[in-house]
Order: sequence, then structure tokens, then C-alpha cells
Amino acid sequence: MSSVAMALKTRGSNVDPGTFNSWLISNGGYVSGNLLVWGAANAFNTMKLQNYYKGYGSLGQGALQGMISRKQPVVVNVKNGGHWVLVTGYAGGNTYTVNDPGFSAVNSYEYGAMGNFVVYA
Repeated sequence: MSSVAMALKTRGSNVDPGTFNSWLISNGGYVSGNLLVWGAANAFNTMKLQNYYKGYGSLGQGALQGMISRKQPVVVNVKNGGHWVLVTGYAGGNTYTVNDPGFSAVNSYEYGAMGNFVVYA
């Protein structure tokens, strides 16, 4: 949720994780208690869910780098599926820069550590 809020903010939506969370709770943005409805962000009209790539390697590095160069928001699952981050750039090799809402000292992850990919346009 925090990574999607960051992506919305970069697209001009006036949200932060707190206001986005409140909006999600009031507007059916969660299912099964706390699972984010990825397409809920579409309601802000600043970005639209394009695709959800499930699994490690499901979105190739070339495609990911293309999305980064087009400034498409990409939220990825890391830490063996337990955490989500917003991809912010390509650092070279297999390394991608991120905004990590849970670990401020972490600013990059290797491609091999990225599981699911949520892509917005």
C-alpha cells in the first residue's frame, strides 16, 4: 500500500500512505482483510493498473528497464514475498534502485530477489 501511495504521489495525486490507506478502507480497496486491490489506484486517475506479473522472472529485465525509462510505476515483491517496494531506477547489472517504505537504509535490490511485479501505466 505504501509503495502504491508513493507511485500515486509521483504521478500528481495528493496522497500519502495514511490518506491512501484511509481511502482504501472506505472504498473497498482491500480484500480478505488486508490484501490490496491493485486496481483501486485507478480511481485517482493519475495511473492505471496495466499488469500483474506473478512469480520470479515473470517480467524480464529488458521489459523492466523499458518501463523504468518510460517512467511507469512498478511495484515489486521482495524479501521472499514478505515486502513490497517501488522501483525507481536501474543501477546497472542486475541492480535496481527502489524506494523501500519499510527499510529506509535499503535503496536497491537485485533482480533475482524480485518476485511479483505490479505495473501501472
